[in-house]
Amino acid sequence: MASDITGTDLAMMRRLNERAVLASLWDADKALTSTQLAEATGLSRTTVEAVLADLTESSYVTVETTRTGRAGRPARRFAFDAARGSLIAVDIGPGAITGLASDLRGGVLTHPLRWETDLRDSRAALAAIRAMVDALVQDGRLDSQRIDSLVVGMPAVIDPTGSPVLSHVVPAWITDDLRTGVLAAFPTVAVSFDNDTKLAAHLEAMSGSVVPGETVVLLRTGHRISAASIINGEVAMGANGAAGEIGSLANIGWRGARLALTAGSADTVAEAFEAADEGDPTALDAVRAFAEQIALGAAAMALTLDPHAIILNTTIPRSESTLPALLQEAITRRLMFPIEFRLSELGPDAPCRGALLRSAAAVRERLLS
Repeated sequence: MASDITGTDLAMMRRLNERAVLASLWDADKALTSTQLAEATGLSRTTVEAVLADLTESSYVTVETTRTGRAGRPARRFAFDAARGSLIAVDIGPGAITGLASDLRGGVLTHPLRWETDLRDSRAALAAIRAMVDALVQDGRLDSQRIDSLVVGMPAVIDPTGSPVLSHVVPAWITDDLRTGVLAAFPTVAVSFDNDTKLAAHLEAMSGSVVPGETVVLLRTGHRISAASIINGEVAMGANGAAGEIGSLANIGWRGARLALTAGSADTVAEAFEAADEGDPTALDAVRAFAEQIALGAAAMALTLDPHAIILNTTIPRSESTLPALLQEAITRRLMFPIEFRLSELGPDAPCRGALLRSAAAVRERLLS
């Protein structure tokens, strides 16, 4: 009797077997033997070894050979080759740029690099992105020919096609088409763009204080005030990519909120928080006014979403001591129900780390799809 199994069926079976082995290697925190992979995948050892031969030849898998001290063949262990390529993330704003690099699995390979300079001009921004990538390649001793992806986070609305279409913070980047310049500068790299606060929210959802399935509002205070929504554990994008852009409303007061901090005796925002931290009444009044200006927009988002919590991610030095309590009081006063208020433990490089997480997930999906 003829077999009903076709060549297409066999090819699909081989691909499914390959996917099972590769997924196990990706998720493993150490090298595995073929026997361990057979147990993890439910495949026969013979099938696993056939798959490993193909994966090793394709360079996605490395082999470790160790002597056990006994007669016979040396033991072989297999691991996913995360160093086969690298991922780079850049977070750029009008006054600073931050960069970070990782292996294909998202394991960080470099120190966070940060430069503060005027980047409002599109040519200066493009030059800074190119210089940052070069610096990360040198810092991580990366192969510049094996950069798998580059994510550029920016204070802009990114539409569903991945294009920056609007920025109230640096409008020149849109009108001068910074995107095209970046794409041309890295023709062999998969370049993508994302909103910086949404990238930070992605990191908060994956590695922060968000419980799976929760709905929260992420509020970021730094060189500007911004927000993002995490709904049932997923970062909300919106039909046009503009979810959470409540700060674009002029009467919300987020654009000029930082001015309240230097309205008194402090010359800089950092000095205002330092003085408030030390109990200076004028500085405390300035921080309270700052919190009041932020609270209206944050409360509007909370009333719209009815979230489990509001998470504050602040990158202003010394602000962790005084701002959270004053902001919580100002927001809670405007709500219908009490709400949990959390202080994020993620640092100023959160957008870069969020971008690397997303890039690594995309690599995994591409390899397994």
